[in-house]
Amino acid sequence: MKTLNRLAAMTLMFLRPALRSPLLTLLVSMLPISFIVIFQMIGGAELSRHALYGSLIVFSTNVGIVSLPQLANAYKNRSLQDMFVASPVSPMLYAAGMGLSRLAWVAPGLAILIGALVYTGGLTLASVPGVLLVVVVTWFTGTMIGFSTATLFDSPQTVGMVANMLGMLFSVLPPVYYPLELIPPAWRWLPMVLPTTNAAQLVRVAGGLAETTPVMLAVHWTILFAFAFACGIFTFRKAHWRQS
Repeated sequence: MKTLNRLAAMTLMFLRPALRSPLLTLLVSMLPISFIVIFQMIGGAELSRHALYGSLIVFSTNVGIVSLPQLANAYKNRSLQDMFVASPVSPMLYAAGMGLSRLAWVAPGLAILIGALVYTGGLTLASVPGVLLVVVVTWFTGTMIGFSTATLFDSPQTVGMVANMLGMLFSVLPPVYYPLELIPPAWRWLPMVLPTTNAAQLVRVAGGLAETTPVMLAVHWTILFAFAFACGIFTFRKAHWRQS
């Protein structure tokens, strides 16, 4: 019970600055909304649906990869991270509280997206648990990548640049907003090594926008969980929890 209370307290503490900055929430939402609108204008309703499904993955991933590193780096450079890690709060609890605060920050947006998809028939109620599992796994992966980025670099400018580059690599370049089928078959294996590609494809399958075989379905889930596991192991073994 003490662990849960500490986790809840830390999550709320890390969340409060974001709640006091509504414009920051609007800024984070602009990129997914822009892609949805642009794809609607270019390819019509079907292509915009791909962007809508992809937005779920972008929100859950980038909140860890892009947003969390800058927050964690600020705490690190102010020596607040060392204070937490030296306290009864374990490094894992510290990272979990920070990651949950980012998830809680975008939870309303995710709920609106999922609700809109269910209301318009883009998802069934039966498919929602599977989609939520995909969202949670991608959030965990993004959180581990983002926290490692923040702890491995000291300069806020470097952290910001690396975080934005990783956000582009995981969310914009691969087929997250757009369908995997647009990539030539000979090259589809390349984006498939990224968890976001597999996560987006799983959401599209759940929504009936894409078809796949049982074997490929297993491949998507395997890559998604394997990447999350590998990122978790790397973070808790290699991340620099204290300033040297």
